[in-house]
Amino acid sequence: SPDDIAKINTAPMKKAIGKADLDGPLGILKGMKDLVGTAIDALKDGAEALEAFLKSAPDLVRHAFDLPGPLALVQSLCLSKAPELMNELLEMIEKVKGMSLKPVMDRMNGTKAGLGELDVSTIKTPVEKFLESAEGLVGKLDAVVNGAKVSSGGVTGMMAAVGNMFG
Repeated sequence: SPDDIAKINTAPMKKAIGKADLDGPLGILKGMKDLVGTAIDALKDGAEALEAFLKSAPDLVRHAFDLPGPLALVQSLCLSKAPELMNELLEMIEKVKGMSLKPVMDRMNGTKAGLGELDVSTIKTPVEKFLESAEGLVGKLDAVVNGAKVSSGGVTGMMAAVGNMFG
């Protein structure tokens, strides 16, 4: 009925399509590409450093338990068995070596590559076209609502319709 149509408030619709700021959010998204890329590079460097450390760690642990200078000659005689702490440390190192960071790094590299190929125009262009078409449709809806206000409210409805044209 015209009374129901007259109650439709088109002002929020006009506001939503009239001041659509696409450049701000899309610029932030584009800027995240650099930020995420830098973070991924830092994680990659850290993973590579950890991998290099883990390769050399067993030898470092063994050398930490070597006897100094002159006593080194008798080390094999005095210590027929490796110290328990050294064995525990070597076991821990082997457990850490067993954890693969490759799946995580592959995922991060994929994310970085995807962000690197991000073209904001693939988002912006269709949204702008939608906003253009929506503007015409909301304008038509607004005209129908104003007509319904005129037909359902007499002079009061006409005044409301005229007021909506400018607000």
